[in-house]
Amino acid sequence: MKNRIQRILNNQAIGILPLLLSMVLDLYISYVVSFLIGMALTFLLMMIFLFLAKKDIYQFLLYPIFLTFVGYSIFLFFNFDVALHIYSPIVVEILLVSILGFTGFFKRRILRRSKDWLLPHQALYRLVLNEAFFVSQIVQTFYTLYLFVALLCTHLPENSFRGTGFIRIFYHYVGVAIGLSIFAYEQIRVYMLSRKLGEEIWLPVLNDKGLVVGSVAYSVEKMSHKKYYHPMLRIAVVYQGMLYLTKREKDAYVSPDTLDIPFRQHILFRHSREALIQDIIGELKNDPSAQPRFMIHYTFENDKVKQLISLYAIRLDTEEQLKHLSNGKLWTAKQIEENRGANIFSEYFYKEFPYLQTTLLLAESPPS
Repeated sequence: MKNRIQRILNNQAIGILPLLLSMVLDLYISYVVSFLIGMALTFLLMMIFLFLAKKDIYQFLLYPIFLTFVGYSIFLFFNFDVALHIYSPIVVEILLVSILGFTGFFKRRILRRSKDWLLPHQALYRLVLNEAFFVSQIVQTFYTLYLFVALLCTHLPENSFRGTGFIRIFYHYVGVAIGLSIFAYEQIRVYMLSRKLGEEIWLPVLNDKGLVVGSVAYSVEKMSHKKYYHPMLRIAVVYQGMLYLTKREKDAYVSPDTLDIPFRQHILFRHSREALIQDIIGELKNDPSAQPRFMIHYTFENDKVKQLISLYAIRLDTEEQLKHLSNGKLWTAKQIEENRGANIFSEYFYKEFPYLQTTLLLAESPPS
C-alpha cells in the first residue's frame, strides 16, 4: 500500500490536476470561484510536496501551473469578462503552453545549475527534474495541438455547431480529457518503471571525498564508463604464507576469466560494509578466528570503472577452514611472481599484490 501511494506521488502529472479541476468547475460555477479553488489547491499541494521533499518525493510541475494561475489572475484584474465567460479554458491553456515553453527554453541551464546544488540525494533530484521536463513537454505538445484545432474550429461556419453544444463540449471536456489522459499515461509509465527499477541492483555514488551523494542502477553504470565513483569490498585469504585465488566470472565487467582473491562484491546502496562482509564469507562468519581484518582503502580506476576499494584479509590456520572455500587453489608469492607476465591475474590483484606481499605475506612467512 505504501509503495502504491509513493508511485502515485511520484507521478509528475499530478501538477496539472488543480488546473483540470478548475476547468471542470468552470462548467458549473463562476469562473472566478473555480479559479480561486484551483489556485488554492495548487498552493496547498506545493506546501505538501515541500514537506514530502524530506522523503525524496518531489513535484515540479506544480510551479508552472501556479504561474499559469497567476497569469490568469491578470485577466481577472483587467475585467476581460466577455472572453473569460466563454473562452476561460482556452485562456488557461494558452497561458500553460506559453509558460511551459518558457521553462523548457531554460531546461539545459537549470539541469546544469542543479549539479552545483548541495543536496543529500542529488542524483535522485536531477532524475525527477528530468522526468518533470519530460512530462512538461508532453503537456505542452498536446495542448499546443489542441489549441491549433480550436483555432481552426473558430473559423468554421457558425451553423456547423449552433445548437449542438459544440463550444461547451470542445472548449471544456476535450481539454480536461487531454489532461486526464496524460495523467493516466504517466501513472502507467511510473508503475512500469518502478517495477523495472525494483529489479535493478543499485550502487551508491561517491564524491571525491568518498561520501555517498546518490545512487545509480548497475545497468546504467555499465554504460557510463567510469562516470560514477562507487565503493567495492574485496577480501583476500591467506593460509601459511600463501594466497587463495579463484577464477573471476567469464562475463565479469572487469578482467573476466582471470585469477583473483575469492571474496569481491560491490557495496550496494543503503547496505553496510559490515553486513556485506558477513554475507559473502559464508560459513567462515561462524569462526571467530577467521574474521576479516581491514587492510587499506585505495582507488581503482581503468577505462571502464572508478571504484573506492576497501581491502580486507582473512588469515586461516587449518585445512578444515580451507574446506569452506571452493573452486580455487593456494598460490605462493614465488608462483605469483613467476606468472605476473602471463596476464592471468585480474587488474585489481596486480595492484594489490605488492601491498599484500610486503604486509600480509611477509608476516605469514616462516622465519629463515
